[in-house]
Amino acid sequence: MDNYEVTGSTVGRAERCVREAEQAFKEGDWNLTIRRVQEGVELMMKAILRFVGVEVPKMHDVADIVIKKLEEKGVKKKLRS
Repeated sequence: MDNYEVTGSTVGRAERCVREAEQAFKEGDWNLTIRRVQEGVELMMKAILRFVGVEVPKMHDVADIVIKKLEEKGVKKKLRS
């Protein structure tokens, strides 16, 4: 698998988490809703890192790494406030 395929797979899993969150929300299961949304965001951030060729660390919160790499790539300067 190349980066593009791995990224697509990760995005697919993130989308599944969001669908599950939507279903949990409809059922009034607030804890599961939040958990699935958090998983979806985590997976999408990891997909972004994979897409730009960054080795994804074995950790949950990769937000700081995503921001740093996007800034390095010139996507947007000063993403941090």
